[in-house]
Amino acid sequence: MVNFDPVPWATGPGVENSESVVRAGAYTYMQGAEGVTQVDDLKVVPFAVPGTGVNVNPGAGSAVNRHPGYGGELYTFRNPVAGPVDIAATGSGSGRVEMIAVRVEDPFLQGSPYTNDGVYVKAIVVSNVPANATRLQEVPGHEGDTGIALARINIPASTGTITGAMITDLRKVAIPRQHTQRLFYSIVTGDTETLTATGANGEVWPNASTNAWGNLNIPEWATVADIEVQWNSVFVPPGSAWGPMWLQIGGVGANPPLRTQSSRWDSPNSGGNTRMVFALADRRSIPAELRGTSQRVYPYARNDGSTPSAYPTMNTSSSIKVTVTFYEQAV
Repeated sequence: MVNFDPVPWATGPGVENSESVVRAGAYTYMQGAEGVTQVDDLKVVPFAVPGTGVNVNPGAGSAVNRHPGYGGELYTFRNPVAGPVDIAATGSGSGRVEMIAVRVEDPFLQGSPYTNDGVYVKAIVVSNVPANATRLQEVPGHEGDTGIALARINIPASTGTITGAMITDLRKVAIPRQHTQRLFYSIVTGDTETLTATGANGEVWPNASTNAWGNLNIPEWATVADIEVQWNSVFVPPGSAWGPMWLQIGGVGANPPLRTQSSRWDSPNSGGNTRMVFALADRRSIPAELRGTSQRVYPYARNDGSTPSAYPTMNTSSSIKVTVTFYEQAV
């Protein structure tokens, strides 16, 4: 005989649904993922005036039930207001590494080690954790705990005041979103452009692309982006030429809201004409003021060394492509 739980979620009215079936539903809906719900949920921060503890900010999260016999279940929990967690001072002999975690303590499970104190989810301090621990279950004695790590705190010797510099954020978004947008433009007659700028700020190259490919739409949940830029089939005449290239989002000039690192292009110094691909890739955090906005995108480059006859050119055989993949990560 197959012994299903007799009442599937949700049957009614007037039928009692078991807690295990409800938790199994949460596990299914969340695809077994645990972590915080949104990027700023349950962040551990120092007190406004640093002192002997930290605050856990409001937010929600989820944790897989790790109690034996309850596989495929998941708890969800919420912290409606910021609350303090006390941390003991270190002595003069040595420092200490602490972990702040959320732990579900369900006394109603068969064989549960917890007593029924009326509070079934708690922010806990785990002392003397491994210096590189990132999960609650990596800490000896906590392998079977149902919960998630929020932060690790590295406290020097003879210290009672917790500052932001001591806190390492360990939160992960349970089901992070991801979105890719591609911008591209093929040069047409009249848009041919040679890279001539030698000043520190370089130039938008090619200019025509910024008007042709429209705006970059940044999701409001995006906190990190992988950015790739390719200048394809660049015409490179004989001679030696080199310089940097980068991408700016949201502005031109020296101080845009977002700029990638500079990569380098370098011609082959050949005796004849060549075609080359210039490319760069970078990961950047998305400033809060750009999230949920639509922004112009500007490919930049500069000539650091060459004679004018060796300057590279984007012409009707050339194209440019920008690929931006946005990620939702805890901040």
